Amino acid sequence: IENKINRQVTFSKRRAGLLKKAHEISVLCDAEVALVVFSHKG
Repeated sequence: IENKINRQVTFSKRRAGLLKKAHEISVLCDAEVALVVFSHKG
C-alpha cells in the first residue's frame, strides 16, 4: 500500500482482527496463544 495513512489503517485493522482471533482460539481451546506482530516502523 503506497499511501502511508492507508497502510497504517490497514495494519491496525488487521492487527485488531488477529488479536481477536487469537483470543477466540485461546478461549475455545483453553490454551495460551502468543502473537508477534511487527509494524513497518518497527
